[in-house]
Amino acid sequence: MARPVHTLKTAGPVALVLVFFLYFFANIAYFAAVPVEEAQASGQLLAAKFFTAVFGDYAGNRVLPVFIALSAFRNLVSVAIGQARIFREVARQGILPFSRFFSSTKPFGTPAAPMLVKFILTTIIIIGPQYPARLFDLALVLGVYLIRRRRSKAGLSRPEFMAWHAALWLSIAVNLFVLIMAWVPPVAGEEPFSFPYWVPWVTGIGVLLLCVTYWLLWMHVVPRLMGYRIYEEVVQLEHGELSKTFVHVYNDARGDTFRERLNAEKIKALEDSLKLTQVRTVGV
Repeated sequence: MARPVHTLKTAGPVALVLVFFLYFFANIAYFAAVPVEEAQASGQLLAAKFFTAVFGDYAGNRVLPVFIALSAFRNLVSVAIGQARIFREVARQGILPFSRFFSSTKPFGTPAAPMLVKFILTTIIIIGPQYPARLFDLALVLGVYLIRRRRSKAGLSRPEFMAWHAALWLSIAVNLFVLIMAWVPPVAGEEPFSFPYWVPWVTGIGVLLLCVTYWLLWMHVVPRLMGYRIYEEVVQLEHGELSKTFVHVYNDARGDTFRERLNAEKIKALEDSLKLTQVRTVGV
């Protein structure tokens, strides 16, 4: 993509406005074709009632299910591709184990390994809770504001693209609503499960605690016990993309080579920064 920021700033709002009006006029069409009493009693079958009223029984019973299946398939494909690329970017930061493997685009130029991760996680979500997803979404939005605060303290300029405050606050409100309402007990006699309603949410929190435990062991406990420190190192993938990996540098003589190279890189970066400062001073 030649101008990704420009495309995002134009395509995003246009797509949102277009989808809004499509949904708006679709609802108008529903109520124009289906009587209000019948629509109220239809439940989740309003689209079938609409197709039957407009196109006949054959369209409502045969054609509409095909459209629903195609729509569901489109959603599965778009979500799978989008989230697989998100997993790849996470792997490029060196956070996932076997980061080089999950950052690779072999064998077909697509993130096949992250697609596998998406398949596994989807399977877990189908049979498990979705509570952690809302927590991650909330943490993501709060992280955006944390990064903005750090950039402001550092005196950095405004980035070329920024998410709207209204969109971020709407996301915070929606996620908080879902997270809080999940703990409201259902009406007696209308429990959705054969087990207590809070079991999925507690299980989701347990999964998150397990992830936190893994991170603490990986980044702090094990390095301290084994006598090494973890450093980030930038590596280049097969198609020229940059990725990160974590290197174990022992505190004894085994880590001297890495520390010498690290100090040399710091000195070079400082020299380059001083040269750039001198050039700016001369220019002024």
